[in-house]
Amino acid sequence: MPIFSTFTGGSVPKSAMSFRRRPGPSGPPYPGPGSATFNASNPSYSIPAGVSSISYLVVAGGGGAGSRHAGGGGAGGALIGSSYPIDNGGQNISVTVGGGGAEGQTNNQPAGNGQSSVITFNAPTSTTLTAIGGGGSGQFQDNFNQGMPFPYQQSTRGQSGGSGGGGAGTDGGDRSGGVPTPNQGNAGGNGSSQGDWGGGGGGGAGGAGSTGTPQGNGNGGTAVSSAISGGTVYYAGGGGGGNQQGPSSNLGGGTSTPTQKGGATDGSNGNPGSADGGGNTGGGAGGARDAPGQNNNGGNGGSGIVIISW
Repeated sequence: MPIFSTFTGGSVPKSAMSFRRRPGPSGPPYPGPGSATFNASNPSYSIPAGVSSISYLVVAGGGGAGSRHAGGGGAGGALIGSSYPIDNGGQNISVTVGGGGAEGQTNNQPAGNGQSSVITFNAPTSTTLTAIGGGGSGQFQDNFNQGMPFPYQQSTRGQSGGSGGGGAGTDGGDRSGGVPTPNQGNAGGNGSSQGDWGGGGGGGAGGAGSTGTPQGNGNGGTAVSSAISGGTVYYAGGGGGGNQQGPSSNLGGGTSTPTQKGGATDGSNGNPGSADGGGNTGGGAGGARDAPGQNNNGGNGGSGIVIISW
């Protein structure tokens, strides 16, 4: 049974670290199976001596989502691997955990990209594992008062990132979904130019975001699962797109199973990017629904996470 150490931020003093050991062969003490979870950055963490390889999960922060039938935020990039060689004499690593992208609060304010998550190894050579932050959604822009010709309602494409943000839905402009980072995520869905102006879903680490339709918004791309923490958890799902005034039931993560959404649903006030009911999963934010008399802000992207095990 793995032993888990969870740190919630800042530097962790050596006196606060403890690892249970089991009997091993003659020679240097064997550190036993274990893991460390980082919900926030840690500039110096010591891997126990005797560990020669690790498994890892590195998830970046998810992209934010914009207001008024914007797309959904793209999920943070996800890197999952095993048997990664390290110096078995013990070494310090540096861990950066990316924050989620900011929401778009007005017609013309774009949502922010998520921040990258990084592990930096010092031995046997200096190397890094970098998951790229999720792309912010495409944004609806109302230029009626800016003296621009018809169609004065424009949209912008989803931003590139670990997974791409969903494109916004409206008459004109570029409604394309954002481009993903190879081997880390998937593309955002395109926005619709007709009907209810459905925004495209943000891309997820497990699948692309769905295209928005005249009847509604696109689902977020599916999440990926990992059992590195001891139980199966879903990470890095895309956020559901927003729409004009239609139903707010489109899903983040592309599935109706609540524990597998991975990203946020859309809603009248957007929803923060989260998975399995909490943060630190790199989910993309939900795009807002343009409902009269309601706050039409988008959501913030979910923060990332880093887990190592041995």
